[in-house]
Amino acid sequence: MVVDRRTCEVLACVGSTGYFDTDSAGAIDYTTVKRSPGSALKPFIYALALDRGDITPASILDDVRRGPGGISNADGTFVGPMLVRQALANSRNVPATNLLAALGVRYGYSFLADLGLHDCSVGVEHYGVGMVIGTLPVTLEALIRAYTVLACDGVLRRLEWFAGCGRGASGRRLLDRSTARIVGSMLSDLSLI
Repeated sequence: MVVDRRTCEVLACVGSTGYFDTDSAGAIDYTTVKRSPGSALKPFIYALALDRGDITPASILDDVRRGPGGISNADGTFVGPMLVRQALANSRNVPATNLLAALGVRYGYSFLADLGLHDCSVGVEHYGVGMVIGTLPVTLEALIRAYTVLACDGVLRRLEWFAGCGRGASGRRLLDRSTARIVGSMLSDLSLI
């Protein structure tokens, strides 16, 4: 999916390699199939913590041992204390799961529902802190829509599937404007460890 961040218009969407490709289930639109988002939900947990004032960009997060439930980092290493910006930009699992545990898993789960990423039909205990690293399945369409909160200064907008329909449509504010901009800045950080 390609979406214009200013208007939220869907410019391109490819759901499969070929509608008539029966060997590859081509008639299935994979943008609407729930799958693991991997680490794509991490920015939202950081945004929630920033918005609540639980962390600042200067906060230090620990990446020193396994996280809740024995969660480790994808590279199997721990790099020690690190700035929030570094933890997010480097997609470290342990700081993210520790942050979600500190915020409260139910609170994070509720925020992800506000973003339209799930409908609360499966209890939070099913996903636990792992939801921030991929255990909560989402559709690509819902994920792209959730990212409008970061692209649109904290406002959740609907995707516009037809050019010109809904231009300037208001959305629902979920984050402070400065929070959305800080997280956007963190995601563009090139200070990889």
